[in-house]
Amino acid sequence: MLRAVQETKDLLKFAEDSKMSPNTIMFIRNARDKVDGALKEFAVRQEQEKQAEERKKGVAPVPTSLTDKEIGVKTLKGEAKACNIKKHTAEELPKLLAAGKVDLKKPFIVTGGMPHLDALRRAFTAEELLKNTEVQLRYLSPVKAKERRSFDKQQQQQVPEDEQLEYSLVSMDKYFINCFNLKAKPDFRKNGGADTEHCEQTVAAALIHNNATFLAQHFAAGVAGQMAFLQAMEPGRREFAKRASSTLQPLVDLKQGGNLEVVLQRAAADSFTFGPAGSGEQLRQEQVPFCDALVHGKRQ
Repeated sequence: MLRAVQETKDLLKFAEDSKMSPNTIMFIRNARDKVDGALKEFAVRQEQEKQAEERKKGVAPVPTSLTDKEIGVKTLKGEAKACNIKKHTAEELPKLLAAGKVDLKKPFIVTGGMPHLDALRRAFTAEELLKNTEVQLRYLSPVKAKERRSFDKQQQQQVPEDEQLEYSLVSMDKYFINCFNLKAKPDFRKNGGADTEHCEQTVAAALIHNNATFLAQHFAAGVAGQMAFLQAMEPGRREFAKRASSTLQPLVDLKQGGNLEVVLQRAAADSFTFGPAGSGEQLRQEQVPFCDALVHGKRQ
């Protein structure tokens, strides 16, 4: 395979140096990209298979992705352009915040901001998420999701209110079947992008991980710990949602309101966002300052 990649690169260079027709050069370039992409995908699968073997032997390495080799979609062809967002290190951030030198109205990146990243990567994987048989995810079909997309400029004047959209409440298992190729053969994987952009989910972390102590220790650590106002209300919010759901749930119409605890937790400061390659939209504007910690994968 490595030889094939090098040969297609040499062939492309020869075609460009010889000033062959644009169609011929494009044909060779596409061939090079396909071989290069196949090689990268093969390397990823090799690493995933290695990790699976280590897990069988009782050696549990830190997961490097949300899903394993049996679950997922095809990788995206395009890579993100060079990052032009301002960066700060986790060490310098407290001093900059205290001095008022960080503009919270604009996005910025903090490097090394999650000291407990390995623990979070172990806790938030497809294997762990699929163990949750209680949570119901608000899922929009691709057609309905297209109506909601903020970047669909032609429909901006006709976008219905969020609560008017026909959401379906699906189990975690059903969601992974719809969006992550669960229980399907690798040859029939979806293409990341158009097939998966409707699949992004944002769920209160307390509904995904029921250990409040774990959440307090790991979400409040690092960058989020420097912005204490984001965390101050969370213990009370979780307790209120839990008690309200046990006492007031009989008064709620399940078809209209769904699980009361899920509804109340939507306003939680600690949320977990996940989806396959190509899911989600462009950078969106939020109304309050927030921290977005990357646990797995890449954000374009």
